[in-house]
Amino acid sequence: MFFPMDAEVPEGFEYVNIEPLDYAVCYLCDKEGSNEFYSMDTHNMCLEELKAHGLKRKEDDWCFERYNCPRFTTPDENGDVIV
Repeated sequence: MFFPMDAEVPEGFEYVNIEPLDYAVCYLCDKEGSNEFYSMDTHNMCLEELKAHGLKRKEDDWCFERYNCPRFTTPDENGDVIV
């Protein structure tokens, strides 16, 4: 979870301060429960698509997944969800 820099960290939890950066977003659309969402091939496909748009991932930096409701939790009329 992301919190403001001055948020108090509850006892028993760890945290990492992440420097402010610009982030790109790839939307993945497939059937609910698809293993394709979680493969390295899909990850690399996203990086290639970003590269095609002139964007480059900062080496060894963060990569996040967002599972937003209802986009990920409620399949559309075709049974697809979006990560």
